[in-house]
Amino acid sequence: METIVERRVLTQERERFRAVLDEATDAIRIVDADTHAILDCNRADCELSGLSRPAMLGRDSRPFWPSSVAAGNETAGARVAGVGRTQSVLFENAAGRVLPVDCTGRTVEYRHHRYEILMFRDAPERLAGEDARREEPTQPSGTLPPILDTKRSTEQLRDDAGR
Repeated sequence: METIVERRVLTQERERFRAVLDEATDAIRIVDADTHAILDCNRADCELSGLSRPAMLGRDSRPFWPSSVAAGNETAGARVAGVGRTQSVLFENAAGRVLPVDCTGRTVEYRHHRYEILMFRDAPERLAGEDARREEPTQPSGTLPPILDTKRSTEQLRDDAGR
């Protein structure tokens, strides 16, 4: 039989888990692998989805992933290999806005039941960074930027020391 102290410790552990989960910058969602029901989610998931946590819990996860469900592979990588990563998969929030997200999924088994853990984030920041890198002028092959040209830097230091 549980004592009051054990119950208090369990309550504190749950509160700590919830606080840490809610402070994660990535959206985190725990889904029943068989029914696709959302069992838990964090604040970032609620913000991205446009729904409150109570509205998310128990909801079918598949409608949030329209292109993946249509293709029949919502988290296919996670289902087959246990882990899957997808960049720029389409995610539809409650307002009907479709946006690309980068998603990592993992299937775990706990007490003879399978769960999917999905972690995802809005992809436009990554995509903007990739676009900016593509637009940067490229250095000719085999040359270093002046600050990294160690021979030149050493000569400059000698000149400066000799003055």
